[in-house]
Amino acid sequence: ASMYELSALYAKKGLQEKGFEMIENAVALDSTNKWYQIRLADFYKQNYDYESFVNIYSKLLENEPNNLEYLEVYIDALLHLERHEELIEKLNVFEDNVGVNEYLSMQKIEIYKLLGKKDKVLMEMEKLAEAYPYETRYLSMLAEMYVQNKREKEAFEIYLKIKQLNPEDPYINISLMEYYQKQGDIDKAFE
Repeated sequence: ASMYELSALYAKKGLQEKGFEMIENAVALDSTNKWYQIRLADFYKQNYDYESFVNIYSKLLENEPNNLEYLEVYIDALLHLERHEELIEKLNVFEDNVGVNEYLSMQKIEIYKLLGKKDKVLMEMEKLAEAYPYETRYLSMLAEMYVQNKREKEAFEIYLKIKQLNPEDPYINISLMEYYQKQGDIDKAFE
């Protein structure tokens, strides 16, 4: 315990190496103490050693797999390491605990895009739009993805739903106009 406290004091005084040495000694003496592990991980993170940081948090998550604080910092480190498959897995665990939300879905969408998994991108956007059926912004994003994937009929259905939810939305009228133009229905496009 004294080494744990000394590590914090040394770090506060700017003596990072001494602080690191103290927390390493504390962990060597009691590797089961999660607070020692967390402080050691923090030292690794400060030194951009994300691999060591992830190794410690991986062990912490074995004991507490649904600890959202652990998951959050673990996810951040995985982003730095670009370990995309594992990152998706942990984002899903996080989502299981907090529910579907824009932040998590958008992170997963970006990762799926990086991995070239268009079907997963679409599935994730569908899940977000389904979770918030009255959020026209998500519906618009989904419709745009349908258009990009040559699924115009599904996009059209979404456009109609948006028009029903928010008839004053000027952007939906533009989207509908473009849809009708592509379909060759000039009268509807003009309307």
